Amino acid sequence: MAKVALLVGVSEYEPGLNPLPAAVEDVKAIQQVLLHPDIGGFAQADVTLLSNPARQQMEEAIENLFAGRNKDDLVLFFFSGHGIKDDTGRLYLATHKTRKNLQGELIRSSAVSASFVQESMNRSRCRRQVVILDCCFSGAFAEGLLVRDDGSVNIQEQLGGEGRAILTSSSSTQYSFEQEGSQLSIYTRYLVEGIKTGTADLDEDGFISIDELHEYAKKKVRETQPSMKPEIYAIREGFKIRLTKVPPVNPKERYRKEVKRYINRGEVSFVGRNILDVLRNRLGLSVAEATAIEDEILEPYRQEFREKLKQYEQVFTQLMKRQSTVSENDRQELRNLQQILQLGYEDTVPIEERVTATLENYGKNLQQYELEFFKAVRQNYPLSESTSIKLQQIQQQWQLADGDIVLIQNRVLAELETHRQKLQQYENFFLSATQKEYPLSEATRQELQQQQRRLELTDEDVTPIKARITAQIEEYQQKLQRYEQVVHELIRREYPISHETREELRRFQQALELSDSEVSHIEERVLRNREVIQSIANNLSLSPTLPSKQQQPVQAETIQSVHGVTPTPVPLSVPKSSDASENYWTPAKHIPKITAGLAVGGVIATGVVGVIATGIVVNLFSTPQESNSSSSTTSSSAVNKNIPDLGGNVSLTGAGASFPAPLYQTWFQALLNRKYPNLQVNYQSIGSGAGVEQFIKGVVDFGASDVAMTDEEIKKVERGVLLLPMTATSLVLAYNLPGVQELKLPRDVYIGIFLGTIKSWNDPKIAVANPGVKLPNQPITIVHRADGSGTTGVFTRHLSAISPEWKSKVGDGKTVNWPAGIGAKGNEGVTAQIQQTQGSIGYVEYGYAQQNKLNCAALQNKAGQFVTPSERSASKTLESVQLPENLRVFITDPEGQSSYPIVTYTWILAYKKYPDAAKAKAMEAMIEYGLTEGQKVAPQLGYVPLPENVVKKVAAAADAISPDYKIAVGGANASK
Repeated sequence: MAKVALLVGVSEYEPGLNPLPAAVEDVKAIQQVLLHPDIGGFAQADVTLLSNPARQQMEEAIENLFAGRNKDDLVLFFFSGHGIKDDTGRLYLATHKTRKNLQGELIRSSAVSASFVQESMNRSRCRRQVVILDCCFSGAFAEGLLVRDDGSVNIQEQLGGEGRAILTSSSSTQYSFEQEGSQLSIYTRYLVEGIKTGTADLDEDGFISIDELHEYAKKKVRETQPSMKPEIYAIREGFKIRLTKVPPVNPKERYRKEVKRYINRGEVSFVGRNILDVLRNRLGLSVAEATAIEDEILEPYRQEFREKLKQYEQVFTQLMKRQSTVSENDRQELRNLQQILQLGYEDTVPIEERVTATLENYGKNLQQYELEFFKAVRQNYPLSESTSIKLQQIQQQWQLADGDIVLIQNRVLAELETHRQKLQQYENFFLSATQKEYPLSEATRQELQQQQRRLELTDEDVTPIKARITAQIEEYQQKLQRYEQVVHELIRREYPISHETREELRRFQQALELSDSEVSHIEERVLRNREVIQSIANNLSLSPTLPSKQQQPVQAETIQSVHGVTPTPVPLSVPKSSDASENYWTPAKHIPKITAGLAVGGVIATGVVGVIATGIVVNLFSTPQESNSSSSTTSSSAVNKNIPDLGGNVSLTGAGASFPAPLYQTWFQALLNRKYPNLQVNYQSIGSGAGVEQFIKGVVDFGASDVAMTDEEIKKVERGVLLLPMTATSLVLAYNLPGVQELKLPRDVYIGIFLGTIKSWNDPKIAVANPGVKLPNQPITIVHRADGSGTTGVFTRHLSAISPEWKSKVGDGKTVNWPAGIGAKGNEGVTAQIQQTQGSIGYVEYGYAQQNKLNCAALQNKAGQFVTPSERSASKTLESVQLPENLRVFITDPEGQSSYPIVTYTWILAYKKYPDAAKAKAMEAMIEYGLTEGQKVAPQLGYVPLPENVVKKVAAAADAISPDYKIAVGGANASK
């Protein structure tokens, strides 16, 4: 009588089937018990082991296993791996190369069918055949191989037969679990355990039959994983096929059997404890070994006890959630439940105390969450992504139920909606008051305060409303002033103005979003003033200062609007004639003082007319460059001659970095209104990341970035790229700590703050660097950019340069995964967030901090010195940096005793080639202006002007854009 076995384990599969690492370990474990001379008694040559075989190899081994066997031989086929049922219900055993087609169906020729196994067994003369399938069905079906399934596998029909026993780890298409921390799958683990320990010998006859092995493994599997249902399929003698012998009795198994005899209510009885102690010494077991055996046997009983405790806790918790106290009737019912569950008072009292304390703490956490949510929605609603994530983290940390959170949010939002309506009412009152008069009188202010008290609003509530509307009024007045200045300049250059000039003025009006009625009022007044000044000049026999196609006084009936409309004459002595009929902020009291003064110039006493008239001519009709000239006519003429020919009206569009936006917009407005009236530049502050992206796509004429483009980004631009530094600035760490005007931050400290390891302002590391400064015991709130930005790129590149920890954990880039803090969009958003949040710190461009009067920390530089950000310290940094020929440099950690540590150039991104020749010339004209006149205003806005050698390098690089324009950084432009 021979005993032969084929053990197949498949762990690795083609894409579409989950790997099963335990499968190859399963067959090794089975091989070990089969080859054991005192257990399996199989010969080494009669046990074949295949790991991850191909289909043909596996089929040949199966065929050889059953071929040529005698009737009394014992033949075992063990398979661990994926079992797959196709859409017709036929079972397949997956191989290393099993896969599916494009429709998600099994390619049957890549797997071994159960029918092939059954045919091999049917042809064999052997009548003691054992098949053990530790199959994981779920992993196969999860990838789409199961098409139509009733959830079961007909093992008996597909593999059963006379004298045959089939054991399966699952009864249907279930997942045969791999147990965490174990190398073997659950089912194989208990098969091996039952055989090796002999505990599967249920009738204690010294042999382990197939039915005994099944019953032992089934029980252990169900205790560990109830969802698995091992099954046996056998006919008559198949149940009693003896697979292995029981190994010689070992002390641990003897002790295990004795423990089971002395269990009482889930624990070892008092007398049994003493008996087992004697037995343990006799068997030579250690206390640890005996305790481990007892714990394993007692665990199911203890689990039952824990379930009872859990049930009581659930009932008591639900009761306390419904009512704050326990009534006498409730107490009696709890005693009944306690008796039914067979629990004592010593079991239930700790549960009640713990639940009561937990619910009290839960209620406090709900109150705190409501406060946090209220504060968040008051600041910004709808909530930003970062704020929502922060609230979700609070909910998860305190384990607050979704239902409770919904109730809180609904209640708070309802209250805030009521509050919002009150704010809207106040805003309507304030808006109405400003439309009637501005600035507001004391009586109006008192009336608004009464409305505020009636609506139960605080000063904190109404201050932002008043600030916003006031800012809108100021912005509106600035638009009117800008429009009036342009009209003055146009009329000074030519009168009557041409049709082309009217069209340009119309576009300027649209850009300022002013209506026809608003600009007509301005134009009417400007023309009246022109008539007055011309009349004064003629009466005093002065040389005419107003160029005109017809050198003669302008009569009232011939006054012409720049839009071709003859306005209604307005008496010079009554400049407020149209106040009552206008619904916008244009009464005379809203017009800038210089304009109001001019409007009454015609009624000033004759004795001072000459002086006033001369002042009007110089201050009103001269540009700032011309005001120091002795003759406005000569200066005006020079300007007209030097206006470059760009081939007509040209418009340029740019987008990118937010930090140079105030400077660029100042330059471009000057270009439009003064030196280049035929050039219009529109710049959008959208952040460096978005600016580079739009530049690469070619949807803008130029981009702007605080971080120079990378080689990879440059390769994407077919037209070529010029990186042109236009100014520089410092990045500062601005903070909001009332009472702390000066703050020093060492390098490791501000690294720690932004890593989130330094969390409080009175941290010893901060205190040591700031002796004598009273630092508050207040959490540090970090504010960072939420959008892709060059500012973030510069800042994180610096942090990576000085901190290996930052470089490994966070790294650098226009966007990074911040370890801590809240996000805000743009330098503007970060600045506003710092202003609103006490205890906050964030990185912004120096100009924003300066303009908004934020406190900025002195940072420790590479030389160990603490340097306060300023134009001078930034200039010192630039002096220590050599700009390469490609004009791209990253100033990550500059040298020098006086160098500020975080300084960066900001670049305009230009194409090397422009298909439109006019735009190419316009680009050079724009860059030339920025390198000359533009550098003069940079310090006023908090920016660092470029060194002279850098200006020349940039000019030389940009001069290659157009063959028809010559950039002159030392003088006027000229054609090439």
